[in-house]
Amino acid sequence: VEFKMNHVKCRFCGRAARPNVLMFGDWQVNCARIDAGQERLMAWEQGLPPDVRLVVVEVGAGTAVPSIRNLAERTAAEYAKSVLVRINLDQSEVPPSLGPRGIAVGGLGALDALSQIDALI
Repeated sequence: VEFKMNHVKCRFCGRAARPNVLMFGDWQVNCARIDAGQERLMAWEQGLPPDVRLVVVEVGAGTAVPSIRNLAERTAAEYAKSVLVRINLDQSEVPPSLGPRGIAVGGLGALDALSQIDALI
């Protein structure tokens, strides 16, 4: 699909909208939105009871920039009744410390993996 047909447009000027994704050496990212999202996540997590049953589903987070993997692993480790489901085509390993609470789904694309999980529920 050509870019002309496959992008979000700015609601104010109609030009191609820039995704709010932080890239290396990117000085134009809007950190206010990222910071606000981080604050919402922290507030949500602080409101969880210690014995909450969480399923942390991580999709496509690789090892080159492990920030998302670290967050998912740390969250699963913090809550004793949680499970980490890591979906990654070729980097699906989960930490042995999670034992049976770490589920690796590899060799599948995200949509296929999520569709198969959905069919099992």
